[in-house]
Amino acid sequence: MENYKANKTGKLYNLLLTICLVTSLAIVEVTAQSSNTQNTSSSNSDKKQTLLQTANQHFQKQDWQASIETYLSITNIDSKDGRVWYRLGFSYHALGKYEKAIEAYTRAVEINNNPVAMYNLACSYAQLGNKTKAIEWLESSVEKGFNQLNQLKNDKNFISLHSETRFTEVVKKVEKASYPCLYSLEARLFDFWVGEWDVKTQDGSLAGTNTIQRVVGDCALIENWTNSSGGTGKSFNFYNNQTKKWHQTWVDDKGNVINFSGEFKDNSMKFQAENTTSDGKKILRKLTFYPISSDQVRQLGEISSDNGNSWAIEYDLTYFRRK
Repeated sequence: MENYKANKTGKLYNLLLTICLVTSLAIVEVTAQSSNTQNTSSSNSDKKQTLLQTANQHFQKQDWQASIETYLSITNIDSKDGRVWYRLGFSYHALGKYEKAIEAYTRAVEINNNPVAMYNLACSYAQLGNKTKAIEWLESSVEKGFNQLNQLKNDKNFISLHSETRFTEVVKKVEKASYPCLYSLEARLFDFWVGEWDVKTQDGSLAGTNTIQRVVGDCALIENWTNSSGGTGKSFNFYNNQTKKWHQTWVDDKGNVINFSGEFKDNSMKFQAENTTSDGKKILRKLTFYPISSDQVRQLGEISSDNGNSWAIEYDLTYFRRK
């Protein structure tokens, strides 16, 4: 009986020893495989970075063929780098290989959904004479945020599209995105004041000259006033989409500052302002611009020192457009 127990115990020990050895070997094998994978990944990363430096140098020097060969090598290491596919497409296009450019740009779009890659896809399709695809990709690029108006208007790739209605519509859409104030009705309500003017009092005397200019993408007007004595002043005028009001900030060469706000109502631009004098007295002002004709504008300034109970004319001027 004792011999039987001893034999059974020995067999159990040998079985456990065998299991431990097999498990240890498996762990060693997995560890080795993991180490090899990490080493390969690290090696590929280093190789990619080296190739990228070389490819980018070729790209900057506009050595397009060398650029193509090097970027292609990179795609064999990492096929999911959208920038590499984009630059590969650009290089193909520069050499007139538009079909290859389309293939590369398409991969770039699939990876990054980049509006610039979409735009360049349109360029390549236009060069192949495929107007429909070119305009479709242009529309997609604009939908995704492409807004380079001057580039779109002057791009020689699109010369064949200039007579196409859909191309004109795309340009219009980019123009609206680039210059939203140009197409805003509210922002255009003060345009009757824009121009170069001789400004006279009601008795016909010259009060001064004024030049009103559109600035900052047509989102504001700047006034450049010079009175008959040589004094100067400027104002900054704009429509605020948040307050739904027009605003004017006036400053002159004596340091006087007035902040007006108002609206276009009853066919005139009506501003109001409140100021406090150095002795603490409150002054109210009204400033109204009346478009008399395309070449004539009336500017009426009114002032109140009794909290608006009574108003006095501060000035009454007529603008005559210079011819």
